[in-house]
Formats: sequence, C-alpha cells, structure tokens
Amino acid sequence: MPPLTHRVSPLRPLFPILMAGAIAGIICITDALSLSALLFSGILAPYVGIASTLALLTTLIGGIIVSLWSSRPGSILTVQDVPTVMLTLTIGTSLKRLYVETNAAPELLMVLTTTIAMIALCTLLNGGMLYALGHFKLGNLMRYIPYPVVGGFLAGTGWLLCVGAMLMMTGLDDATQWRAWVQPDALMQWVPGVLFAIVLFQVLNRFTYFWLAPMVMFGAIALFYIILALFGISLDVARSHGLVFAFFSPQTTETSLTLASFTHIRWSLIVRHIGDLIAISVMSILSFLFNLSGIETTTPQEFDLNRELRVTGTANLASGLSGGMIGFHGVGVTALSG
Repeated sequence: MPPLTHRVSPLRPLFPILMAGAIAGIICITDALSLSALLFSGILAPYVGIASTLALLTTLIGGIIVSLWSSRPGSILTVQDVPTVMLTLTIGTSLKRLYVETNAAPELLMVLTTTIAMIALCTLLNGGMLYALGHFKLGNLMRYIPYPVVGGFLAGTGWLLCVGAMLMMTGLDDATQWRAWVQPDALMQWVPGVLFAIVLFQVLNRFTYFWLAPMVMFGAIALFYIILALFGISLDVARSHGLVFAFFSPQTTETSLTLASFTHIRWSLIVRHIGDLIAISVMSILSFLFNLSGIETTTPQEFDLNRELRVTGTANLASGLSGGMIGFHGVGVTALSG
C-alpha cells in the first residue's frame, strides 16, 4: 500500500500574492484619496471628487506602466506626498493672488480649470525631466547627494505635510492665524485629527506590518460614524461643521466638466508660477530617488536608475495628459510586493 501523501493545492501559493496585492491596493487608494483631499481644500473642497478621480487615474495609469517595465519586479507607483504638498501651497498662493487682482471671490469654474491645468502641467514637467535624466544616463549622479541635504529635505517635507493637514481640517487659509486655531469650531475639527495621528504614529512605530496603516484608518472612519450615531449628530450637521466633505451642489456650482469648460483657464496665472512648478518637479525627482534608495535597503536587488527614470517619466507623461498628479515608486507598497 503506497504511503499517504498530503496534496497541496496548486492555488495555495497564489494566496499570499493575492493578499499582498489587495493590501497594496488599499494602501494606494488610501494615499490617493488622502492627498487629493489635501490638494483640493478650502475653496476647492466641493470639487474633491474630481481630485480623487485624478489621483486614482494617476495610480491606475502610472501603476500599470511601472509594474510592467520597471527594472525591479513588483514596483508599485503611488501618488506622492512631497509634490502634492508643494503644489497645494502653490495653488493657495495663486488663489490669494486672484483675490487681490479681482478684489472679489474668483469664479469657481475658472479656479477649478486653472488648478487642473496647473496639476497636469506640473506632472508633465516632472515626467519630461525624469525621462530626460534617464535618457542621458544621469541617474547615478544623484547617489552623491549629501545626507544633510536628504535629512533637511525630509524634515521640511514633514513640516509642510503637518501644516497642510491642519489647514485642510480647519478650512483656514493662513497657518499664522493662531487665534482661529483655538476657536471651539476649529478645535472640534483639528483635535480629533491630531489624536488620530498620535495613535497611528504609535501603532506604526511599534509594529511593522504594512497592512496596519489602512486598517487603522478604516477603523478610525468606523469609530467616527459610531460616535456620530451615539451622540445623535446627523451627517448634514457634521458636514456643516467641516467634519465631512461637502458634495457637489447643482445650485451652487457646475458639477460637470466639458472641453468648453477649459476655456476659463487663467493661463497668465500659470505662467507666473512656472518657476514654482519647475521647483516642484526638481524636488519630486529628488524624493523619487530617495524612495528608490529606501526600497533598495529592503532587498538585495538594485534598481537600474536610468531605466527607472525613463519608465517613471513615461508614467508621469501619460498621467499628466489625463490631468493626473505626480506619482512614483511607493516605499512601503513596493517593499510589501517584494
């Protein structure tokens, strides 16, 4: 009688791959929605649905290109925080200039289309610069960047992220309005966010599972709505206090975009900020190369930097043509897939 053997299902090896892909997808979607909310804050908050679409398009288009042609299997492109924060500040500056020039609130459709054009142009600039660096084989020069420069860059980015998140939660336009921060409505808006940030930091600092961040975020969302239900607070009341995003309103603004809508773009305003857009592209390239260095520490396989520059440049060019945002390799999700 032949010995009994345990037959392993041929589908069993696929389970960890599918699980890693699902977790990476959740992380990418979470990043896209969070950063789109940051980018379209203030006067643009009613259009956050459009920003989310642009961010998800970036994740889809760029993700396909990078995953197929990257020199490291399993590389995943995500919408990135560094260019998003810097672009948010640039858009805020341009809107303040519009207020000064018009002595009134600018037309919302003009603000929306100009913002989309600025995002797309910045992504195209970044894609072109990335591809040019890779084409002329200049990627290896970036390995000589001093560590103090890297540290200062990361510290500055972290500060900009904190300020941008606080402005998004409160709806304020100026971070120096200290008295406004301690008003009851403002406290109700930013204190829960800060508490959640502390909890998330402690959890991620103690545990190293890549799936923890999206799970904690979904748990916090569920807790938020449970608290609303316990205190009998309706969604409309929460929205009126700035705790939930506003929806499109046909009575107050156009909810659909057509090609004719983009005739409202204020090109003169974009031209004034072309230097800022170039600076954002340069800083994005540095951040991209820092990410590659971080990913290389998690695996013995090194990137072909020049190829990654060309591939990521192509991804951003394709994304920019659809109005998408700047994206490149995410450290956590790429390490997870590896």
